[in-house]
Amino acid sequence: MLYREFYDVPRAILVEARVATYFLDCRFNEEADGYPDTYSVYRLRETRAEAAGTIEWKDIAASGIYVGTLRVDELTFDATLRESLDDDVFDSLPPSG
Repeated sequence: MLYREFYDVPRAILVEARVATYFLDCRFNEEADGYPDTYSVYRLRETRAEAAGTIEWKDIAASGIYVGTLRVDELTFDATLRESLDDDVFDSLPPSG
């Protein structure tokens, strides 16, 4: 798991799970003056390392295919909230293909 932006939990996450690479995006909402309670999830063609090394973080979502949303409270992070997350949450997303 790689991430940028952190407020309570990581808010922009690159993760490999279920033989796919995903970008989870939870951008600050200026109008609501806070973060939403869902991540927008994008499946990437690149591996996590390729995406992190070749794509600007602000452009990662545009390089992927939108596959749905995950509620922030559905994700289970490790104790540090920064190293890993339980990938069972990805079972609710459409299969790769």
